[in-house]
Amino acid sequence: MTVRNMLFMRGGQAIFDQFKNNLLLLINKAKSVGKIPLIANCYTNSYYTSSEYNYIKQMNLLIHQWDVASTNLLGGIDDGSGKWPVSPVNYQYDSAHPNDAGHAELFYTLVPSLYDAIKAGKAQPQKKGNSYLAMGKAVTTDVLSFAPENTVHSFTSTFDVKTTGSGVISTFSNSSTSGTLRIEPSGVISYISPISGSVSGSTVVTDGQWHRITLTHYYAWGKTLLYTDNILAGSLTEKLTPTTFVLNDANSPDNISYREWMFYRAGMNADEVAALNAGTMLKSSLEMYSPLDGLHINSGDALLNLAQSTNKVQRISIATGTNQTGLSGVKIYPNPVADNLTIDGLNSDEIQDCTVFKLDGIAASKQNSIQNNQLNVSGLTPGFYFLSFNNKERNQNFKLNFVKK
Repeated sequence: MTVRNMLFMRGGQAIFDQFKNNLLLLINKAKSVGKIPLIANCYTNSYYTSSEYNYIKQMNLLIHQWDVASTNLLGGIDDGSGKWPVSPVNYQYDSAHPNDAGHAELFYTLVPSLYDAIKAGKAQPQKKGNSYLAMGKAVTTDVLSFAPENTVHSFTSTFDVKTTGSGVISTFSNSSTSGTLRIEPSGVISYISPISGSVSGSTVVTDGQWHRITLTHYYAWGKTLLYTDNILAGSLTEKLTPTTFVLNDANSPDNISYREWMFYRAGMNADEVAALNAGTMLKSSLEMYSPLDGLHINSGDALLNLAQSTNKVQRISIATGTNQTGLSGVKIYPNPVADNLTIDGLNSDEIQDCTVFKLDGIAASKQNSIQNNQLNVSGLTPGFYFLSFNNKERNQNFKLNFVKK
């Protein structure tokens, strides 16, 4: 069951409370009869006053935190004041409704594999900020790569870093060029756009303490904003269509730790960024949340994605351009599978064992032997699974996935 909340105006706190209570009532009624609600949050209107816009943002912050799937429509089509962007491209049909271009931007905020994840029983994500992943060019030549599903316009990429050095910490591909997040020798964060210049912050992050870096982009508005912790470093006017996001780099600091990488299919306003920095778990339009559990406190998969999607973070060797275990070119079939999964292109001499993981990172079966390039999965319950192959150096890869029918 999909529930879209309705706009409310000029009612103040009383209407805010009424809307919240009634929406929670609808959610509970849907759940009580076995339905799964998806909440589309409050979006834009040409007549919003600053007060009404503040109420809309407050309501959306609440929806972000509820135990229900939701999508951040405002983050797809906000002009910074709660109104429709109209220039140079018009996204408004009338004061309260989008035109075709506006509907497209709202559509892009939906996580494409949300329904697959829900069907497979993947729960709403919970905060797991008690681990981290140590990287940097003195530690590893690997990078962490995330490719969003389908087209992305508005987005937010946010993560924590701890370091005392300077260098490139994140990049993203945009057409044939790349955007870059870099710690300057002065210790501040800079964003170098793939198309329109650069902007730098003023907060020094090379103090050996954790700092949250947030890059957020509103496609329809045409704005990219860089935050260091709660501080807005600045913004650029541009329209981006990114395809892949990367943490760490060949030119990274010598030693740097990363934690809590999140990717949202929507832009974020200052209130949402402040909530992230306060440790609040925001979930609307969240396609990827990887705690980066290098200490393996929460899961055997250091790159586990807790968001309600079936997408994954990959660890890739800068030196070779392949995943850690060298499994590029490996294919699995049939998919969906009932009994035996065939693994084609596998170098059995390099593989010690194979583990099947559920979407929540819990092992469904361990130490599976692979005979004649086949894996028996008949004992698994129907759902979505990932394969982890362990080679002699104990590197892991979770790229391969299958559906058990």
